[in-house]
Amino acid sequence: MHSIEINIRNTMSQLIANGLGPYEKSIAPVIRSIYEANCGIICDEHLPFSHLAQTPFNKAENRPLLFIGLKDRKDPLEVVWSLLHEYGHVQQGEPTLAEILKDGNAKQAREKDAWNRAELIMAADPFLRQYAQHFSQYRDTLLGSYSKNS
Repeated sequence: MHSIEINIRNTMSQLIANGLGPYEKSIAPVIRSIYEANCGIICDEHLPFSHLAQTPFNKAENRPLLFIGLKDRKDPLEVVWSLLHEYGHVQQGEPTLAEILKDGNAKQAREKDAWNRAELIMAADPFLRQYAQHFSQYRDTLLGSYSKNS
C-alpha cells in the first residue's frame, strides 16, 4: 500500500476513534487533499485547538504540518469545522511576512479567507450543509477571538 494511503487510513482511524465516524464520508476527501498537498497531519488528543505549522520557523521536514486538536471539544463538529478551516490555510499556501509577524489586519484577512474556503467545502457537501448554522456560530466565535488576540 502506498504511504499516502496508509497515512489517510491511520488519520481517519484516529478521527473515527474520537467521534468523527458520522462525518467520515465528508472529511475523508479533505484528509486526502491535505496529504496530496504534501502536508502532514497529527491528531493530538492533548491539544484543545487545531493549527497549521507552515512558516519557515515551524515546518517539520520542510513541509507544513497540520495539528488537529481533539482535547475538550464540545461537539465532534468542532473538529470537522477546524479541519476544513485549516485546509483553507493549506490552500492559501505559505503566509506572508506580515501574517507571520501577526500583523492584525493581515492575520485577520488570512483567517477570514480560510473560513470562507471552509464554508465553500461545507456548503458543497449535502451531509455537512445540514449543520450550516452550527458552522456559522463556530466560525463567528473564532473570528471574534482572533481580533481580540491580534
